[in-house]
Amino acid sequence: MQPSRPQRALRAVALILLTASALSCSGPSPSPSAPGESAPAGASATTTTDNPPGWSAAVRAENARSGDKDWYADEKFRGRPGLAAFLDRVSVRPGEDVGVYVSGKPGPVTVVAYRMGEYGGAGARQLWSGQATASEQGKSTDLGQAAAEITGAGPTSTDVAPWARSATVPTKDWPEGAYLIAVTSPGAGATRYVPLTVRSAHARGRMLLVSSVLTYQAYNDWGGHSLYHGPDGSLASRARAVSFDRPYAAESGAGQFFSMDLPIIRAAEASGLPLAWVTDYDLAVQPDLVDGAAGISFGGHSEYWTAAMRARMIGAISQGTNFASFGANTAYWRIRMIGAASGPASVAGRRDGRPRVIYATKDAAEDPLAGSDPVNATTKFRHPPHEVAESELAGVAYDCNPVAGDWTVTDPTWWGYQGTGAVAGTRLKGVVGNEIDRAYTGSPTPGPRQVVAYGTVDCRGASTAYTGLYTTHPAGAGIFAAGTLGWPRGLTSPDADTARISTAITRRILSEFASAKAGARHRARDNLASYWLPPTRTTTYGG
Repeated sequence: MQPSRPQRALRAVALILLTASALSCSGPSPSPSAPGESAPAGASATTTTDNPPGWSAAVRAENARSGDKDWYADEKFRGRPGLAAFLDRVSVRPGEDVGVYVSGKPGPVTVVAYRMGEYGGAGARQLWSGQATASEQGKSTDLGQAAAEITGAGPTSTDVAPWARSATVPTKDWPEGAYLIAVTSPGAGATRYVPLTVRSAHARGRMLLVSSVLTYQAYNDWGGHSLYHGPDGSLASRARAVSFDRPYAAESGAGQFFSMDLPIIRAAEASGLPLAWVTDYDLAVQPDLVDGAAGISFGGHSEYWTAAMRARMIGAISQGTNFASFGANTAYWRIRMIGAASGPASVAGRRDGRPRVIYATKDAAEDPLAGSDPVNATTKFRHPPHEVAESELAGVAYDCNPVAGDWTVTDPTWWGYQGTGAVAGTRLKGVVGNEIDRAYTGSPTPGPRQVVAYGTVDCRGASTAYTGLYTTHPAGAGIFAAGTLGWPRGLTSPDADTARISTAITRRILSEFASAKAGARHRARDNLASYWLPPTRTTTYGG
């Protein structure tokens, strides 16, 4: 399902970030706040996830450092064409190098690495800066970006950017967390941001923050193809495989990071919780990264999952791991990860042994595994040849798009509202939409379902309902499902009350879920029968 327009997403983020007229970097030397400086008391830039005691203090100390308020380029630089960039890693462990691939107007470019967090309201801290050289790698298009190359054949053919490496970024002594690599071309007068996660080795005893890069890539149409359409805009010409060996076209090169993940990341970092960081790509290739987590948090849009991811997540919940989905359309399409498509040595040489391609036919009839391995057939989880109920994960299922409305508090007794200023009838403006999940009477569920927000909306000519839901598993896990793609938007809302209350609710949930078995402390009160919930879905093809 399509997210909000990238331009609106960037404007929303700008409301909570201090912006500047341009990025200004002094060259290849480390920034004044580089990790070599003295750390605040209780902090260490080299703290690892193998040393969990005091991790909350380390997160607080990291966010107490001086931030870089001028990190976010003005709209002119962000929106100007003529520059494209991507990385050869979705995530790294601290100390691993990252390759940067840049195409644009020939000449020098500045590469700056920022860790995203609170940092006194600045939102980011500079860890590294250096220089690279841009070149027009491939035939230039009318957007000023180098042309894509189709690699592979048949259903695994995919757009890639067959460029040479422009720069190498070291991550030695970088704290784990969510990063943006900012690439600025003075000649083109443009800046692009590429997300990178410095991932944790494990999440035992901590709140695991997951960035949903699989969904970013599914929607990415750089080169002409996404999992939604081809160059002619039709569903029939869509790609069946998409590669990470290309830039993100949306949100100034950041995919959906600004609109769907950053607001939740900032709320968690500001709370000083014991955190761990991964991407859903990491969970796709190593599902056991969720094991032992106190809680797991997804942002606004985590639509593409592997079967193993879903199974491991349900297993973690059944062991008492809390689960929060601050979005909608979660775990909707089943995918597989495959190796890089065949192509130039420059493409294959970028891989670190991890797969670089998402395979998703979206039609089991096209998937050769549909007969021999139906569990992994790439279609909707709810569809044959291996149907599983979406509601088994968090008590909700995808319903409809497009929808627009306000989140309305209907059960102010819920613990998640305590101390947030929310009362019966409080409306969080514009938070509902453009996609919604909701509870269905009689559908499989992890436990009792407590509707905490509710309203009726129109979608595609039919009347339906949205539900904000809290569920508890018998093993003690607490489960929150916002049920709307717009939840992160609430945290950046221009309406002050909406932003304040949405942020307070998010931080309240994260703080409680940072200790395992929140459901044992706060049991859900099943009130589903009190609400009108139409029996049929209004959804159409979720392509």
